[in-house]
Amino acid sequence: MTQSISDLYDRAWDAFAGAKAFLTPQQAVWAVDTMEKHIEQGYRLVISKMNSIREKAMEDLKQKLETYRELKKTCDALEAEIKAACTEAGETISAKGIQAVYKQGRKTFDWQGAAAKAGSEMDPEAFQSVLDDNTTPKVDWKKVATAAGVVNAPFTQSAPTVAIKIVDDEIAPFPEFPQA
Repeated sequence: MTQSISDLYDRAWDAFAGAKAFLTPQQAVWAVDTMEKHIEQGYRLVISKMNSIREKAMEDLKQKLETYRELKKTCDALEAEIKAACTEAGETISAKGIQAVYKQGRKTFDWQGAAAKAGSEMDPEAFQSVLDDNTTPKVDWKKVATAAGVVNAPFTQSAPTVAIKIVDDEIAPFPEFPQA
């Protein structure tokens, strides 16, 4: 059971109050002075010990932060290496409990450009008719280009991405279907 300094101080005074009937006034003054001196020394000792424990804990924490920084640098370099290799392979790579998930970059089609190109190759009146048939307050350039005969529109594509996922081993994989 842990007791606070205040509880110990109160218990010491209670004990002194019971014993002071047997002491002379000089002995009582000496006992009070001695008791207060010992209580003060004990208090300083406890505070010193608490500060020492706190300093040790802070040093341990600083060491953990430095270790984390070094491990993070190593992990970041390894992650970049894994992502580059996975991007080069162009597919998701799995190992026990972890995956490097490959995602192809997103395509953004240039339907407006495709429609304009197709329109430049068409009769202007025919293209205007196609444009009018597919124009709303917002032009649907894919519909315009498709109606003008465009099959494959030019596009831009963002770079592929790779995300590394820790896969929980506790989750069972999908069961395999029986072969007929």
